[in-house]
Amino acid sequence: MDAFTVSLSKTVSHALRHAPEQYDLRPDSDGWVDVAVLLDALRTRRRQWKLLREDDLIRMNAALDKRRFELRGGKIRALIRPEDDQGEEGPGFELEKLPDFFELAGSVAVPSDVDPADWPAQREAAWTSAVRDRR
Repeated sequence: MDAFTVSLSKTVSHALRHAPEQYDLRPDSDGWVDVAVLLDALRTRRRQWKLLREDDLIRMNAALDKRRFELRGGKIRALIRPEDDQGEEGPGFELEKLPDFFELAGSVAVPSDVDPADWPAQREAAWTSAVRDRR
């Protein structure tokens, strides 16, 4: 997939899923937004998108490995993937609070007294330990 399509897909996803207010979008109760309004918002974001058309959104959606957007009747919405739909109860598990003496370094908790220069080694050690424990 070309860089244009990737960039457009990420921006459309951000606009429809995460921050419609930043793009002056007003999704209806089902998440639909007028394509013309989305295109106007996107055209102001990047010079190369000044001539963006609905056909470009259709081609973008077709090029994606997973169908992430639905276009119908001059409207577009982000599709809800199963991992996004956590229902009323939330994700089904409780998130564990880390003790105050831990900071996050990448995806592994590292004690805050560890020098940040040593975080890569600490993360590697924690990851190796986690893999070993799963075997």
